[in-house]
Amino acid sequence: MIRTALIALAFFAASCNAPEPVVCDCAPAVAAAVAEVSLACNPALAEDDATVEVVEAVVPEASVETGPVRPTIDVAPSAIGGGITTFTSEMFSKPINYIEYENGTSVSIGSIGWTKKTWIADRRDGYYTSIAAEKGESIVTFDFTVASEEKDVRLPQFYLVAAKPDGSIQGLGIAYSFFRWTSHAAFYGTAHDRLNDFAYADSVKYSAGLVVSDQILDWPVFIVAYKTPCTKLLAHPAQGRRDFHDVFQCPDFTPINGDKFFKWYTLVAARNMKKAFASK
Repeated sequence: MIRTALIALAFFAASCNAPEPVVCDCAPAVAAAVAEVSLACNPALAEDDATVEVVEAVVPEASVETGPVRPTIDVAPSAIGGGITTFTSEMFSKPINYIEYENGTSVSIGSIGWTKKTWIADRRDGYYTSIAAEKGESIVTFDFTVASEEKDVRLPQFYLVAAKPDGSIQGLGIAYSFFRWTSHAAFYGTAHDRLNDFAYADSVKYSAGLVVSDQILDWPVFIVAYKTPCTKLLAHPAQGRRDFHDVFQCPDFTPINGDKFFKWYTLVAARNMKKAFASK
């Protein structure tokens, strides 16, 4: 696998240095969901909000540690309480894109891409990391920025919540990575990244993504943030490129009845909610 990656990346480099016009066929035809490719082939991706499909180069999957990007929602009926019938449509009428915690830390959330086919993160030195949706899948993705005057900052945990056909709800944690790194060396853990370290930076930008089946996105779905920031994502050379800390303090999603749900969670975005209340 590593040899395949090196061959693919070598081919990629050669194609990107070719005379104009450049045709970046950056990979052999293999089934790979994770890719590392150059912004030279897709310069629009250097912009914060750009989205461009890419032909992917193959790298070892273990080199991209973005967390559980393919957890699954059980489509079978569920006996767990806290069904969608305990909610009202008015509860979903005012999603917010800005959260401020008691310690002054704030979170600004960008627009939600519900049906993207590629999730781009970890931009650095002309490269980025790409995760692609397979057939029958889409990626729910968004960027967010955390600002704080503190040095030791805990981050929010986001969940995608689906209202299943039987009325029960189930939530999945959404993984995220840094939006950008100061250098390739920082990304690979051989240099400290002050851009992503609150000891130096007033704000840090992240990119979040979750791969789910298209079937789930046909259901009523919504994104929430746990009301207490509970995790960290550090650029720590001694421990690798990305290092999640204290994630055990972020609870698994709990399907609480609607009258108590938003005491624990903040609504960020919602989709297809009219389907959930069509019979009411």
